[in-house]
Amino acid sequence: MKENKERSKKYQKRDGITKRGNVWWYEFMIDGQPYRRPIPEAKTRTDAKNAMTAARAAVLNGTYELPVNAQTFREFAEQVYLPWAKENKRSDESYMVAALVEHFGNKNLSKITPAMVEQYKISRKKGITRRNQVRSAASVNREVTILSRIYTLAIREKIVRTNPAAGVKKYHEDNKRVRYLLPEEEPRLLAQCVDERSHLLPVVILAIQTGLRRSEILKLTISDVDLFRNIINVRNTKNDKDRMVPINKIARKELLKLVKAADNHDHLFQNSKTNT
Repeated sequence: MKENKERSKKYQKRDGITKRGNVWWYEFMIDGQPYRRPIPEAKTRTDAKNAMTAARAAVLNGTYELPVNAQTFREFAEQVYLPWAKENKRSDESYMVAALVEHFGNKNLSKITPAMVEQYKISRKKGITRRNQVRSAASVNREVTILSRIYTLAIREKIVRTNPAAGVKKYHEDNKRVRYLLPEEEPRLLAQCVDERSHLLPVVILAIQTGLRRSEILKLTISDVDLFRNIINVRNTKNDKDRMVPINKIARKELLKLVKAADNHDHLFQNSKTNT
């Protein structure tokens, strides 16, 4: 009961109206039951408030209908999911979402079935990439994972009731690659990180000493580095699983310099254009 009261205050504080992308949404709570819905026809906050007022009256009168869902996959993926993913600092998923949108497009979000997802999976596996290569099982599995995540959010927002991607079996992945620098290769590589390439030196050192991917290194924050236990907490990885990576003396020395140089920034590596 206490939780419902707190949630109710939260809704009142925000006045129940939010804008996600270019679409207004209303959300309110009555008797502990949340009600959320996009209002694509609303052009202004006032339009959205009027729609919410009508919806609240419908709930109290017993005429409110849960949406069967007239929202298309494209609308939810582009206007709701992508802004949510960016806000939650997930890795860039826009290109994978674009592939999903190209296939499912304007299909009703609630009408997509597991059979359709299976068909998508098969067609993508048979397809050729822009580099004229056969698409890997890992890439297809990643897209199906994103599709499942889109529906998980839609369920949480009470837009749909089921996740059609949940029961779809993924391809077996056999894409392990082992490649170590030869003793004579490492100094030659480090020697190239000078002058206009000097900013690459700490990235290369960490890659060699920890085995982290470039994207994982560039996303590191001060809070990810535990110099007391000599580990790096790697979050939001390519396979969506966090992991701890031990660091040796060389990596520790480089990380200590980066932490000291971070100043007031949280990230160890800053983008000079975006200051992030």
